[in-house]
This record gives sequence, structure tokens and C-alpha cells, in this order.
Amino acid sequence: MKMTYEAFCVAMQTQLATSFQVSEKAVIMLGRGAVGEDRLMRKIIRDTNEQMYNRTDEELLGDYVLIRLKDEKEDHTMMRFSCREMYDAFERGGWDNVRQFLAAVARKTLRDLPDLALYEEIDQYERIRDHLVIRPLSLAKRGETIRKGIYRIVGDFALVLYLEAAATDTDYYSSMVPRQILGAWNMEADEVIDAVLADLAERNPPRMYEDLADIVEQHKEPGFFMHFPYQMESDISIPVVTTLPHMNGAVAMFYPGVAGRLYELLGENYIIGFTSVHEAILHRVTMFRPEEIRESIARNNVLFSEEALTDEIYTYDVERDRIVQLKRDEALTA
Repeated sequence: MKMTYEAFCVAMQTQLATSFQVSEKAVIMLGRGAVGEDRLMRKIIRDTNEQMYNRTDEELLGDYVLIRLKDEKEDHTMMRFSCREMYDAFERGGWDNVRQFLAAVARKTLRDLPDLALYEEIDQYERIRDHLVIRPLSLAKRGETIRKGIYRIVGDFALVLYLEAAATDTDYYSSMVPRQILGAWNMEADEVIDAVLADLAERNPPRMYEDLADIVEQHKEPGFFMHFPYQMESDISIPVVTTLPHMNGAVAMFYPGVAGRLYELLGENYIIGFTSVHEAILHRVTMFRPEEIRESIARNNVLFSEEALTDEIYTYDVERDRIVQLKRDEALTA
């Protein structure tokens, strides 16, 4: 039985939410005659009318669907699709043809977007392995969402598995990998996290700078320290650790061998302050009191709350070769 245009528009909301790994609330249906209830919607309607019909009417001149995507800073980006064009694609070749249509439009909208077939092949680990990334996320902010995914808890935050959908100089889009996919991969969560961290160490290598300002000049200051002879420039420097590129760079502290290598270079134990999801700052235990660092991190997180990871501080447990949260009454020795 042929699906009517009206029935297709209802079913399409679920299909789009699935394809772009967003909630159905992020899929916004706008029918012909719709008017904007706020400044953003009024602009979207005017722009759509101008681009599609060469008119600037305040009422929408066709049926469209908007998909609200979030970038790494939690800002919103809208993608727009014509309902009529998608229905025509459906009539020609069913939902597979619709997905091909979506991929074509998305590639035009998001530069360097990988094939959206990645989402359909998410049950094939080796196929998508090179597109998997780890994002450090606050449990206080995102705990309910995190527990639906594949993660490792570290103190009061988590290392969470994401599928990278787009990464350019100006745009970054990723979707959390659902926990139920572990069955299809025949893998345990810790096994996956370890494998992806090892892969990322090659794709987004760790970098260490003795001057925080050098992060801005990554193209000038290589920041190599893992597999090259390296001598600390100063015994009183406060190194910062991130990745190349800087995005989600705090995860570098959890790459294989990184924490131990930093212990060797500093010549003593250290306290880790995660100043954001993008970097970690190291403090020698002989130079700073833990409470000083906590206070500094807390002040920083008030100023940069959107990218804050944690108010707590961490240290490297040499015997267990892992990063652990430093308790408030816990003393450290060099």
C-alpha cells in the first residue's frame, strides 16, 4: 500500500532522529504557512523562502524539517530538508533512497562530513574504528546521558565513546555510541575504551607545553615528549598537556604511557588540574598545596563553565599506573 505524503511526514521524524543520532525533539517540522515564534525561527523562514523561492515572505512557502545539531561548545546548528523532496526520493526508492538524499544534502551543508552510512554500519567495529573518539564529560552535568553510552568513570567525570561525524577547522559534530552496540561488537566496554585510546594516541597525538601560551601556537611549537629525548626547560615550569588538535585534549592524559612518561620527565609526582575538557595542567607536589590548585580550578570553572570538566584534582598512582582522584584529606609525597 502506497504511503501518503502526510503519513510519510509523520514517519520521517523518527527516521531523521535515527540517522543523525538526535532526539525526536531535535527534529522540527515546519509546514507551509508556518511563522516564526522567535527571532531565530523568523530568520530561518525568511532565509528558506529567499533561497528556495526568491521571496522574503514571513510565512513559510513550503513544508520543511529542521534538525538541530550541537557542536562541541554546545552551540546549535540547523540543517534544513524539504519534506516534498524527501517524499519524492521515498517514492523513487524507499527509505534507502531517502538516506542517500540526506547524505548528499548533509555533505553539502557540513564540510568534510563522512558518509552517513557510518551510522548504519555502527554495528561493524572495524568499519567505523577510525571514526571513534573519546570525550571527557562531567558526571554532574551529563551523568544521565553518559550511562546510556560506553564509558569509563574517572573520579567525578567519565571518558565517553563517540562516533565522529564531522571534524573541520571550524565545525565538530559527534554522536555518543549507545551501550547496546557492545553486543554486536562482541567486546567489553573497557576493552573498547582501551583500544580507542591507543588509536587516538596515533591519530590525535599527545602534546606537552611548558608555556600555556604555546597551545595557541601549536603549529610553531611541536610539543613532542613521548618518543623523543626531552629535557624540561625549567624545574619550576607548570606544563600543560593536550592533543594535536587541542579539541577534547584532556583525554591525552589517559593515552597509554603518557602519565608514566610525564612522571619520568618531572622527576617527581604531580597533581593534575583539568582546566577544561581540552587540557590538563600539571603541578609538582613539592611546589603547590592541593587546596591552592582546587581553588584555582574552581575559579577557572566559574569563568569558563561551558567547557569545565571537574572542580576536583587528580594525581598519578605510580604503583597502579593510573590517574586517580585526590581526596581532600589525602597527602602526597614526591
